[in-house]
Amino acid sequence: MHKNNIQGSANTVLYAIKKEQILELEKLSKNQNIDLYNGDESHFSSEDYVPYG
Repeated sequence: MHKNNIQGSANTVLYAIKKEQILELEKLSKNQNIDLYNGDESHFSSEDYVPYG
């Protein structure tokens, strides 16, 4: 199994939970209930930003 492949592993459940949480936050942001900012170790932004892959 490739180390980035989570299908069939215990991480599949955790991944689904995290994905659902992110979708809920994005929904709240779209409805202007919250201000959602995206960030990583290099910066924070109100726009999605993925400089890699």
